Amino acid sequence: MGALQFSVRRMHREEIDLAVEWAHEEGWNPGLYDAGVFYQTDPSGFWAGELDGEIISMMSGVSYDSSYGFTGLYITHPEYRGQGFGGKLLETVHDQMGTRILGSDAVGEARRVLERGGYVAAHPDVRHEGVTQRFGPIDPHVVNLKHIPFERLDDYDQETFAARRTRFLRGWITRPGTTGAGYYLDGKMQGYGVIRPCRVGWKIGPLFANNEQVAEKLFEALASHVPPGEPLFLDVPEPNERAVVLARRYDMDPVFETVRMYRNGKHEPPLDRWWGVTSTELG
Repeated sequence: MGALQFSVRRMHREEIDLAVEWAHEEGWNPGLYDAGVFYQTDPSGFWAGELDGEIISMMSGVSYDSSYGFTGLYITHPEYRGQGFGGKLLETVHDQMGTRILGSDAVGEARRVLERGGYVAAHPDVRHEGVTQRFGPIDPHVVNLKHIPFERLDDYDQETFAARRTRFLRGWITRPGTTGAGYYLDGKMQGYGVIRPCRVGWKIGPLFANNEQVAEKLFEALASHVPPGEPLFLDVPEPNERAVVLARRYDMDPVFETVRMYRNGKHEPPLDRWWGVTSTELG
């Protein structure tokens, strides 16, 4: 019998559902409707590693623009880990992504694999979990994203994320069950956030704000959409110490950690305005 043949190919839309299911099994707790948004952001950016026609590993390499992309959903089936298949898949994705700066969120052994692939650790992102609470009246400066011109939202997101991701953003804010809110003061956008239903509970992400007061008001407005007592999650970039304090103020405890890593240079968004990461899969 000949050696098993490993090959890499692009994934089809229906296979992204499998990728999200594997992410759930890894404990990442993706959103219920993430798969469609991931795929529409960059339909050519998802890859499967096959062993004699069976998918055993997968990875995304999503391009936001000509200078920045994000690699995620980097998973090899447990039965085939430690045999070099993930590394071969990584090489293929890197060849396709070219010289773009690449971000990635690493968990466990994946960090060592990514380091061998040229990634450098930047900082931890720590997931905090709590339960929803009753809040007072919503701040009148908080506006549903449906009532904000998309171009203004897109510009604010580009300024804060430090890359333009228009196609992703359109899908991210319009999925079933998703609510988005922006904060306006003196006619200027000061922040925005999105909350979505996940496999377990609800997750806020992103939560971008110019200061702590805006972040707090947006957090309360978004959390108010969650049924009382259900789990609520927020992925906090550790360098923003005030964001960590904010999470703890609402009795949220750290439960999961990833490490943000970069390849081909460092992406430098204003982390003092990041109170919640958008997603562990796409940055």
